[in-house]
Amino acid sequence: MAKKSILIVHEDFSILKAFYSMLGDRYQIIIASDYVEAQAMIKKYALDMFVCAISASNRNTQNLIENLDELVLKNAKVMLLIDCFNDFDEEHLQWLYKRGVAECVPNSLPLEVLAQKIDFYFNTNSNYNELVRDLRSRTEELNKMQDAMLNSLVLITEFRDSNTAGHVKRTKLYAEALIRKMLATGYNIDKTYAENIIKSAPIHDVGKIAISDTLLHKPAKFTSNEYELAKLHVIYGHKIISNLLAEGYHDKLLEVTLELVLTHHERWDGTGYPNGLSGKQIPLSGRIMAIADVYDALIASRAYKKELSHEKATRSMLEEKGKAFDPELLDVFYSINNEFNDIQRNFRLLG
Repeated sequence: MAKKSILIVHEDFSILKAFYSMLGDRYQIIIASDYVEAQAMIKKYALDMFVCAISASNRNTQNLIENLDELVLKNAKVMLLIDCFNDFDEEHLQWLYKRGVAECVPNSLPLEVLAQKIDFYFNTNSNYNELVRDLRSRTEELNKMQDAMLNSLVLITEFRDSNTAGHVKRTKLYAEALIRKMLATGYNIDKTYAENIIKSAPIHDVGKIAISDTLLHKPAKFTSNEYELAKLHVIYGHKIISNLLAEGYHDKLLEVTLELVLTHHERWDGTGYPNGLSGKQIPLSGRIMAIADVYDALIASRAYKKELSHEKATRSMLEEKGKAFDPELLDVFYSINNEFNDIQRNFRLLG
């Protein structure tokens, strides 16, 4: 492993020599006795630490500090500034910290203590970086597991209902188009939350795996009793995702999935199911999914109904503004309805 590089700037050569003696076995020590020499070394080396002895009366070292952005921060990962505290008031010290100085210590501090501080800084930083790398690796593994789990639920749902495969893919693209427009127009939506809606969209009907084949594949319109049974798919879906959360897969993605699965059949006017929520009682994920889901249902043909053209489906959606749908979100839908049309047309062309 390459040694960490430390540039030490001090006008006393004996101190530079002492630093080299104490630290040279484990670090690449680069020395400079003044501002001009330090400037050349900063440009020449990629530094891990910058140690500089300065005083308020030395204009050269003041110039060096005033040019930290240009001379140091773009090269050095960390900095330690050695100074006599009596030369600087608290305001000046705070200014230095804001400029990127990691630590200010008295120039009179014993060199052995300074060497220990440098060792501690690198050891702590190394352990921290190792922890960050480990956390990042574990997070990536967890994300892959989550994606695999959600994709498995999508496949199970598709296997149960031949009509579902295209539906889940299209509705995800509709939801993504809506969210993209919302973000572009300054809608107040957290980006991570938005991404989780898109990831969750394909399993909004996961509860249908608990609906009987006879009902799920019935080639005619449901009776009123059958419709009540079919509506239970949101409850079943909620139970499936809740069980995953209970088993320890607790995270923001599944929380969004849970609310989207349960609420995508709620209506803005409160006449939806399963809980009769109204307005913004309905989570944003459910309101977005409702638009994507209903549009695709309107343009799809079934044994018991004919498909609607995009134009008729759009008009039908607009008639439900403030009834089935969030008025603001429906305006977003209307502004990009041609994108919805392109999505469903592409699916038809590709078979």
